[in-house]
Amino acid sequence: MVDVHQVAAVVPVFFPDPSTHARLVSLLAQVDALYVVDDGTTGDAAAVVDGLNASGITVIRHSDNRGIAAALNTGTMAALSAGADFVLTVDQDTAIPDGYVATCLAVFQRAQSASVKVGVVAAGSINGAPVLPHEFVSGVGLMRYAIQSGLMISANCFRDCGLFDATLVIDAVDTEFCLRAWKFGYAVAAALGTDIVHELGTPMPATFFGRPRMRDGKERTYEYHAPFRQYYISRNGVDLALRNLRSDPHWALAALKFNAFDFAVCFVAGPHRGRHFAAGAIGVVHGLVRHRGKISPWLSLRLRVTGPR
Repeated sequence: MVDVHQVAAVVPVFFPDPSTHARLVSLLAQVDALYVVDDGTTGDAAAVVDGLNASGITVIRHSDNRGIAAALNTGTMAALSAGADFVLTVDQDTAIPDGYVATCLAVFQRAQSASVKVGVVAAGSINGAPVLPHEFVSGVGLMRYAIQSGLMISANCFRDCGLFDATLVIDAVDTEFCLRAWKFGYAVAAALGTDIVHELGTPMPATFFGRPRMRDGKERTYEYHAPFRQYYISRNGVDLALRNLRSDPHWALAALKFNAFDFAVCFVAGPHRGRHFAAGAIGVVHGLVRHRGKISPWLSLRLRVTGPR
């Protein structure tokens, strides 16, 4: 029974803005402990992190930036060592609504009563857009994977499946963990009826090689990511497809198709097309040869953008 439980939230932060403090204080009211892992913040933003300790939030610092997977692992290990039964992972820019934790726990309870082995529960909708479970078992909506922010993961799932894959650094970290959980016999379920507010990317005007794209008289937009993120998206997407090609070829091919479309949109519709092309191409090659870990300083410098084009 999920009657007596300890829920800890883990929030990686990197150069948080002042609004982060209010979101974290609100989240703290729903959990038994909150671990903020600062992933190398420096300068004025470090003062925001310093102010969290006074609010009853445990702050753990990385001396350098290691990526979101490593930060999640640092916080998760601290939470599990302190006796947490469930770990809620949240991005610094995500607003978790009141009652979210209780709803997720209810999903675990419902699944257990129906003998459905759920290890991960995710938000039912993101920014008002509902998720689409691929099947329902005893009223529990199941899906292959979900975004990292808003995931509640049981301690047993972590113990059996391991932590997040830090070699991916950022991007596809959540997808990889969910797919791995399924392989270990743990289902991923949706907390239907919940809705989190989460920034998926920077909205940018969509163009076709510089010409604005319109729909119903309005300029179209798309979610922009910097070229260095395009590198990780392309590399990790290919890496995960290869990992799952034999066990689930349909998913692997669909993932490659989606990543190719995402790359095409960034290259055709947005700024910095040359850097995006280089980032995507190098990412694909590195994914094929299973080159993992942080982007090299040399490549990061050459993908850095300093202006609108």
